[in-house]
Amino acid sequence: MREGNHFYCYMYIRPETGEPFYVGKGQRGRAWSYTGHSHNKWLMKKLDDIRSKYKSKEFVMIVEENLTEQEAYDMEAGLVNKYGKKFDGGILWNIADGGGGGCGPQKGYKQSEAARANSKASWTPERKAAMSEHSKGYNRTDEWCKNISDSKRKFSFNKEHFEQLVKDGYKLKEIQEEYDISKDIMRDRLQLTYGTSSFREVKSQLISTEEYRRLKVIKEFNVKHFEQLVKDNMTIDQISQEFNISRDQLKYRYSVIYNTLSFTEVKSLLLL
Repeated sequence: MREGNHFYCYMYIRPETGEPFYVGKGQRGRAWSYTGHSHNKWLMKKLDDIRSKYKSKEFVMIVEENLTEQEAYDMEAGLVNKYGKKFDGGILWNIADGGGGGCGPQKGYKQSEAARANSKASWTPERKAAMSEHSKGYNRTDEWCKNISDSKRKFSFNKEHFEQLVKDGYKLKEIQEEYDISKDIMRDRLQLTYGTSSFREVKSQLISTEEYRRLKVIKEFNVKHFEQLVKDNMTIDQISQEFNISRDQLKYRYSVIYNTLSFTEVKSLLLL
């Protein structure tokens, strides 16, 4: 069992009804790493449909965070028990009963004898038949699996758009928010597209450090407002107060844009 209070319990919900359709336990970006559910083909089909219509903030719900791993497992198992699994007449696309009883044993976590007995007993002929029915027409050939994997890794990733965002001075976190994906998936797509998962390396391929710094300042600094204040004959101190930044911070911003630290030179340039 891993230590620390950095785990959480999450649910995927149907935006139209607010009902959950999956319960999980994770840490960091687990709730947004949708390809991590590839073992559950029924859930993947549901996620494909949901993701084509909604953004993650509309269907990913963090039930509770700052939990130990054991607390997260216990909460997951409790919610699975509360809502029930589809194959048992419930509403969740979970296969396992939660609490560490997934597709493989969790290191350091041991289910009780009673839990193991209940899990074994839950695989009734009716449940097996229901799962078999859901599997009809779902042929997972090697080629099919590869196509699904590749499509997920490229999901809503437009290379030209991404490169334009980088050239416009966007930070990695801002790009992740633009594409509505986790950091892990972002790195996966960078690796697939550019041969490296490092955003810094990709950025250096697309734009020089100096140009990136200049564009970042332009993006974060209201240049038009600054130029209008200069044209209105406001002093450097008045402008720094207007932007609520120090004189030195203001100098840095306009020096990156106009390539000079002299406010007089900037003023003469704008008043031409």
